[in-house]
Amino acid sequence: MRDAERTKLRSVCRSTAIRRRATDSWIWPWRTARLLARRCLLKEKFMLELVVRTRNGQVMHLEAESGLSVMEIIRNAGIDEMLALCGGCCSCATCHVRVDEEFESRLPSMSEDESELLNGSGHRIATSRLSCQLVLNDAMSGLRVTIAPED
Repeated sequence: MRDAERTKLRSVCRSTAIRRRATDSWIWPWRTARLLARRCLLKEKFMLELVVRTRNGQVMHLEAESGLSVMEIIRNAGIDEMLALCGGCCSCATCHVRVDEEFESRLPSMSEDESELLNGSGHRIATSRLSCQLVLNDAMSGLRVTIAPED
């Protein structure tokens, strides 16, 4: 373990939340604290970035775990512009986003259902996608999307 990681591990171990959880444990409290601190460090290393531009032009940098859809990440961040009325079932187009052209090749191909729903939108462009169908993975880290205008 490098010195920088050791220092960070020590500071995380000293945090009150980890100490509190460690004292509730039936095993050695110091050992539990070290394990929890390592988990925190690992989680921090594997967080992916999503850059979202809202309809009014505000840019937000969000961190998320791999495996969540872009729609879930945006809604969890409290961005109200993302309606997502169907909850991610690909049955409405209220989670319509425009993906930056740089990332278009890294995305999974569009399904027929997704394409049909986007055809009903008056704001569809070549890079339009439904955010409920885009599951964030390591290859998509740094993905930049713009929330499409409301229909």
